Amino acid sequence: MACCLLILVWVWEEINYDRFHENADEIYRVVTVLHGTNQDDYIAKAPNPVGPTMKKDYPEVVNFTRFCGGPTMKWLVRYGDKSFTNDMLGSADPSFFEMFTFPFVKGDPKTAFKELHSVVITENMAKKYFVYDDPLCKVLIIAFRNEFKVTGVLKNIPYQSHMQFDYIFPIKNMERMWSENLEDWTRTRIHTFVQLKKGASAIELDKKISGLVKKYQPKANMGVFLQPLTDVHLYSRFGYDDDNVRKESITSIYIFSLIALFILLIACINFINLSTARSINRAKEIGIRKVLGPDRRDLIKQFLGESLIITFISLVLALVLFYLFLPLFFYVSGKQIVLAKDFFGNIKILLGLIGISLLTGMTAGSYPALFLSSFKPVSALKGISRGGNRFSFYLRKALVIGQFTIAIFLIIGTIIINNQLTYIRNKDMGFDKNNLLCFQTPFEILTKYEVVRNELLKNPDILEMSQGSIPGNLSALWSNFNWEGKSP
Repeated sequence: MACCLLILVWVWEEINYDRFHENADEIYRVVTVLHGTNQDDYIAKAPNPVGPTMKKDYPEVVNFTRFCGGPTMKWLVRYGDKSFTNDMLGSADPSFFEMFTFPFVKGDPKTAFKELHSVVITENMAKKYFVYDDPLCKVLIIAFRNEFKVTGVLKNIPYQSHMQFDYIFPIKNMERMWSENLEDWTRTRIHTFVQLKKGASAIELDKKISGLVKKYQPKANMGVFLQPLTDVHLYSRFGYDDDNVRKESITSIYIFSLIALFILLIACINFINLSTARSINRAKEIGIRKVLGPDRRDLIKQFLGESLIITFISLVLALVLFYLFLPLFFYVSGKQIVLAKDFFGNIKILLGLIGISLLTGMTAGSYPALFLSSFKPVSALKGISRGGNRFSFYLRKALVIGQFTIAIFLIIGTIIINNQLTYIRNKDMGFDKNNLLCFQTPFEILTKYEVVRNELLKNPDILEMSQGSIPGNLSALWSNFNWEGKSP
C-alpha cells in the first residue's frame, strides 16, 4: 500500500498540471500543423500574428497572449555587483496576467506591463538579488545593457505549471533583443494561447481556424488547431516544445498506474493465500459458531470485517512508510511532489485513500470469507476443512502462479530500466564535460563573435572558446536536414 501511495500521489500530481489557473478550462494553446508531401508535422508554436488575429476575427475568442521562455532562455541578469545567468526568462503580452493565475505579492497585474522596459520577478528572484530591500522600481540589467524596471513581484511559479520563469517582461522587447517580428506570418518561434468564451465550443472553432494561416499567408502550407491547456503537460508529442518544462507522456501515467495496481494485486493474493492456509486453525471456531446459530451471511460479514480492520491498520503503517520514504522518492523520481507536503489537507486524497482501503479489504477478504464460511459444522468440529477441494486447490495454485508472474515481470522491467539509465549516465559522449561552460548570448554578440572571442581569451582562466548550438538540444533549432537521395 505504501508503494501504491507513492505512485498514485505522483500520478495525481502529473494529471493536475496547469489546473490551478482560474480560467484553465477556457484556455487553449494554438498548435501548428505543417502539411508535407508524405506526412504532416506538428509544432507547439504558432505564427506570430495568430493570437491577435483570432481575437479580432472570431467572437468566441475573448483574449490571447503569446509566451516564450523556459529553461532554454537564460540571459545574463545584473543588479549592482550581483550577476547570474541561471534565471529563466519569460516574455509575454500584457494580457498574460489576465488569462493565467499567477498571483502578485507586490505590484498591480493591470499596470505591470504598462511600460515597455518593465519586468516582473518571482519571490525567489527578489530574495536572490535584493535580499530584504523592496524590489519595486529597482533596475535590472538584462542581456548586458538592457535596463528594465521592476514593476511587480509574483509568488513563485507553481511546480505544476508547464510554463516556468524567474522573470518576465513584455514580449514586444523580443523584436529588438531577439530579432523577432511579431507581425510576420512566416515566423513560428512563440507559443500562442487563446481564451474562449464560457460555453464556446473548441471543436467548432477548430473547424473555423483550419484555413486561418492560408487566408493571411496564401503561400504557407500550414494550418492551426487548439489544444486544451490542461493537455499540454501530458499530450505534447509536438516539435519545438522547448518551453514546456518537465513534460510527461500520458503513456507513463498508464504504465505507473498499472504497476501500482499490480503491486496491490500481489498484496491481495498474498493475503488470500495466507488466510486460506490458516483456515484449518479456525475450523473449530467456525464449527462452534455455526452450531450456536449464526448463518453463513453472519460469518461472511465477520471475515470481511476482519479483513477491513487489517487493511486499515495496514493503511496507517503505509502512511508512516510513505512519509519516511518521500525524500528518497523525490531523489529517485527527480520530481517535486507538492501534494505530499499537504497530504491530509486534500479531501479528495483522503476520500481516495478510504476508497482504496475499502476496495483492497473487500478484494482480499472476499474469497477467504466465502471459503471459511462454507465449512460444514460437523467436518469443521472434527478439524477437517475443505482444503482438499479441487476448485480451491486450483484457485490457490493459480493465485500463486499469477503472483510470481507479476513479480518476475516487474523485476525484469526494473533491471532493464536500471541498465538503460546506467548506460545513459556512463556513456562516453566524446567530450570531457568537466570545466566546460555553456551559456546563451544575445544576437548582437553573435554578429561580433571574433571581437568577443579575442576579448574573452585574454582571461588566463579561459583556455578556448567556440560557438554553436547546445549539444542534445537539436529540437530547439529551426533546421531542415537534407541529404543526397532524400525522399521528398
